[in-house]
Order: sequence, then C-alpha cells, then structure tokens
Amino acid sequence: MARLCIILVIIFWASAFVGIRHAVLGYHPFELALFRYLVASMTLAVFAFIQKIRLPETRDLGRLFITGVIGISVYNVALNYGELTTTAGEACFIVNMAPLLTALMGFYLLKEKIRFHFGVGLVISFLGVSIIAFSFSNGIAFKQGSLFILMAAIAQSLYFVLQKPLLKKYTPMEVTCYCLWSGTIALVPFGYSFFGKIIHVDLQYSLCATYLGIFPAATAYLCWAVVLKNIDASKAASFLYIVPIIVILIGWVWLDELPSTISIIGGSVAMAGVVYANKNKASLI
Repeated sequence: MARLCIILVIIFWASAFVGIRHAVLGYHPFELALFRYLVASMTLAVFAFIQKIRLPETRDLGRLFITGVIGISVYNVALNYGELTTTAGEACFIVNMAPLLTALMGFYLLKEKIRFHFGVGLVISFLGVSIIAFSFSNGIAFKQGSLFILMAAIAQSLYFVLQKPLLKKYTPMEVTCYCLWSGTIALVPFGYSFFGKIIHVDLQYSLCATYLGIFPAATAYLCWAVVLKNIDASKAASFLYIVPIIVILIGWVWLDELPSTISIIGGSVAMAGVVYANKNKASLI
C-alpha cells in the first residue's frame, strides 16, 4: 500500500508544478491557493463523512492548525508566487531541497538516526536534481521567485516533520483532513477575491485549479500521510527526488519539450541516489 501511495504522490505532485505554472496565468497566487484547497477540502469532506473520522482532542487542535498553516497555506502561496517568475523545472529543483531539510529536521526534532550510506544517497540525488535544473537554464539566478520557492521547501519540510507525531495518534485520513482544512481556513482572508473573479476567468484555468485540488492536493496529501504512517519522514522524503524526472516527462508530453541529454543524465543520477539511500530497511533506524 505504501509503495502505491508513493507512486501516486510522485506523479500528482510532479503534475502540480506544471499545473500551477499554467493556473497562475489566470489567478493571483492567493486566489489559486484558496480555490485549489476549497476543492480539496470538499473532496476530503466526502471521504471523511464516509469513514466517520474522529474529532481531534482539544490539546491537539493547536498542533493540527499550525501544521496545516505551514504545510498548506505557507507552502502553496510561496510556491504559487515563486512560479510567477521561475520555470516549473527550477521550482521543482529548489523544492526538492526538502528531503535534505527533512532529514536534518527529522534527526534533530524526531531523533531519527541516519546511517552513512543513506546520507550519501541523499547527496547523490541532490546532485542529480542539480544537473536537471541546469538543463532548464544557464544557471539558476537566485532571484525573488527563487526565494519564495526556497520558503516553500522549508515549509514542506516542517510539515513532514510536524505531521509525523500526529500520525501516532490519528489515522492518515484524520491528520490529512484536519491539516488541510486548517490551511484552507487560514487562506480565506487573503484569497476570497477569487469568488467574484471565477466567472470572468477563462475556463481552462479554473479546470486546472480544480484538478490541482482533487489530485495533487486531496489525493496526494492523503497518500503522503499513509506513507509517513509506515516509514520515517526522512526516508519517505528521499523518494521525492524522483519528482523532477516526472516533471520533465510531463513537460515533454504537455508542452512538447524534449528532454535534453543532460536532463536524462541528471534523472539517472537522482534515481540512483534514491535506490542507494533506500537499498534496505536497515539504512534508517
């Protein structure tokens, strides 16, 4: 089950980079974030009703809300702003610093122990992602958009780490629902203008935002919670190094952009790092 969830997360989150790049042409970053997560919230509400999820304990409300604000609100608004001025490939490269950040945060905050070859695998994968990034441009200029994407990477890492203890007490569905709903509520004061704008925006942007809400948001976040329920946060995050490879493939199909030789080399290096870092369960205690 965890393997299937990892595959779905990789595919859906990869498609989100291209989808966001398209949708921000029609919606302001705050509007897009709210639109996307209102759709995701309604989608999860249906599953929550069917499964009859438990109400959270009062003492956990603060942690759930903070986790949702960081992992949903901050992450998505920062990513949306960043993709106004960076390509999907550049954004994906910077966000994929998250596995390294997650490993460090997991080590210091969750006391997750990392063996040497796991760290080496992370470095190899990071090198591969770097190679891919340089195939999209002549080098990443650390401009304003890049700073927003870096903020998103930090927010994503914190979300992974803050979510882990909650999964010891609640089901993946419960944690995902309450965090996602919290993040959506926090977005309302800033993105409410989309309600009056939606009827004037080209339908393609609204359909794209709807897709982002149902699949990269609701479905992928739920799958990710299942993954974290079964393996350590740092090990789970290492699989996200495969995302840039899928971004290249989606760009190839959607935008008719053929991957360059250096992109293929970088993708191969990134995948080799993931395989090496996760070659056996004993790599992470």
